[in-house]
Amino acid sequence: MLELEAEPLTDWLRGRRRSSQIDQRLMSLHFDLEGARRAGQAGLLWYTQERMLLVGLLRFAVRTGAHVATLPGTFDEGIAALDTLGLVNPQLADRAWALLERTVPETAEELETEVQRTLGFLRDTLDAGDGSRAGATRSWAEGVRVLRSVSSSIGLAADDDWYLAEPSAVELGDWYDQVLAQLAGDPAR
Repeated sequence: MLELEAEPLTDWLRGRRRSSQIDQRLMSLHFDLEGARRAGQAGLLWYTQERMLLVGLLRFAVRTGAHVATLPGTFDEGIAALDTLGLVNPQLADRAWALLERTVPETAEELETEVQRTLGFLRDTLDAGDGSRAGATRSWAEGVRVLRSVSSSIGLAADDDWYLAEPSAVELGDWYDQVLAQLAGDPAR
């Protein structure tokens, strides 16, 4: 006999909400990464790719169902996620630690190679999108769309904590279409 364990809907919504918040952080870091590149800020570029790795680890852990305490700051949460992953997947944790332990590259070319290495790890190992700002934005928007749709269908009151808009003439999906339209017309994607 097949046995299923149902997760209470409010717990599922809280998990999706946290996942959405993490996706938003990762999306923001993509903007920071591009800005650091354009400005030629090697230190900021290095710092940002490290933060992206930590947020990617947190995203992976939360999405795979691991409990990672909500802590103040990206570094603390990322390290907590890494510690948690070390218990369930030591090989993955070792690979992530190796990326975090790298020394800052000395040339712009070496720096870009290491940034691409981090983005590849996020994309290929942690399943954190396609490695682009547009992909991160789409992932965040899709998560929010699902969260808002489910919340709305069960009648949750409009509340910023659940990403529900105040009732208006605007359809729930309009904002999502606007985000995707922005991405389509954005040459920096």
